[in-house]
Amino acid sequence: MPQSATSLDLKRQLYELYVARACGVEFVQPLQRVSASAQGLIDSRQSSLASTIAQCKLCPRSKGAHPQVGYIQASPLVFIVELAMGDESGLVDSKASQMLTNIAQRVFNLQHFSVLSLLKCAPHPPSPQEIELCKPYLISQIQALNASCLVLFGEVVLESLLGLDSSHKGALLDAFGKKAIATHSIAALLRNPSLKKESLEHFRLLLGFCKP
Repeated sequence: MPQSATSLDLKRQLYELYVARACGVEFVQPLQRVSASAQGLIDSRQSSLASTIAQCKLCPRSKGAHPQVGYIQASPLVFIVELAMGDESGLVDSKASQMLTNIAQRVFNLQHFSVLSLLKCAPHPPSPQEIELCKPYLISQIQALNASCLVLFGEVVLESLLGLDSSHKGALLDAFGKKAIATHSIAALLRNPSLKKESLEHFRLLLGFCKP
């Protein structure tokens, strides 16, 4: 099946970023520039974006696993994690996914939520170059979703997505037209349950903005 002009244009933009990065170009605040262009291209057409992500071959990570678009439901709440945790068929059965379900249901009083990842494929830690390549996909997804609030899990997500350091954890942020809060990573919360109390305080800052 022929690819749409939208998919081809987005792939061309991502490839140009990859080539520029490989040639030593330093990107200064690329988020706004890439995301504004992507937003105009996708115009809320999630299916086209999902198809583009699923066919991505921009970096070696795609050789280890197929790209995962993410777990997307109609909900005001979106969790942003570092590594993929599921797709349209559901979340991977794990302690991490159970934790997200509990947070959505018990803290935000929501039965439905979305989970998007900074990296779309392969479970190993990413390189800075891989993050730069994958990040425009995530930004486009965030902008296309009809959601009002984001929870960013972990310092890698916070710094990569918004260019902010850990001192901004627990502060109410604006991210791509949505309210956001950054908290500890899922791995840290599972490893050290004493951090959950602090994360709970972070989540509460979003409650007023996260209504069905």
